[in-house]
Amino acid sequence: VGHAIERVAGYGTVTHGEAVAVGLVAELAWAERQGLVAEPGLASRTAALLRALGLRETVAGLPADALAQAMRHDKKARGAAVRVPVPVRVGEM
Repeated sequence: VGHAIERVAGYGTVTHGEAVAVGLVAELAWAERQGLVAEPGLASRTAALLRALGLRETVAGLPADALAQAMRHDKKARGAAVRVPVPVRVGEM
């Protein structure tokens, strides 16, 4: 998700670290909605930590379809399948 954010937002608009941080929050929120996270609330706690560190937790205005398309071109994608890391608790994927 982070690499897709960089690509869609425009390299240099969002730093790599910010994109990775925002991507992590997005992946955690998705995993929570899917019932895959062993620690409910991990996405919101991670977002709060990023805010405390002065990092972005979101990037507004990026079209979901453009992000999905960018994810299909990521190095983790295999054909039409997009592989998303799923954090289930801190330090465990």
